[in-house]
Amino acid sequence: MAPALEQIAALDDLRRSCGVARTIPVHVLIETPRALREAWQIAALPHITSAHVRTCVETHSKAAWRKRRYFRLLNRMLFKACAPDQRYKVLERFYRLGGPLIQRFYAARLTPFDKARVLMGKPPVPIVAALGYLGESSVIEDKP
Repeated sequence: MAPALEQIAALDDLRRSCGVARTIPVHVLIETPRALREAWQIAALPHITSAHVRTCVETHSKAAWRKRRYFRLLNRMLFKACAPDQRYKVLERFYRLGGPLIQRFYAARLTPFDKARVLMGKPPVPIVAALGYLGESSVIEDKP
């Protein structure tokens, strides 16, 4: 928690040094680590204009979207392809994979081997059902 408090204090110092009287709603910025990183990237811009901020946010949002592709796939497998009464099996198997892998999973820092390991084994999701949800358009089209 201390690093977050230090960053909030630094952001407040930056606000004051720039002559901004209004406080920055940091509670919004610290809801996720990505939001805080984005706030720092915006603060580091040479010129703060709506166009510069938009470009910065858009660039980082697109990068985050690409980086999280695998996690969206897992979400589709769990909530679209897997029967609701079978989801607990997926989670039981996942939590048997071990602490280090689970930590990397929640930090979104999986290795290619980790990603394969999460998907290996006897699937509780029927393969035919899973194939229908490999692409993201399956969700956009809202298949039943």
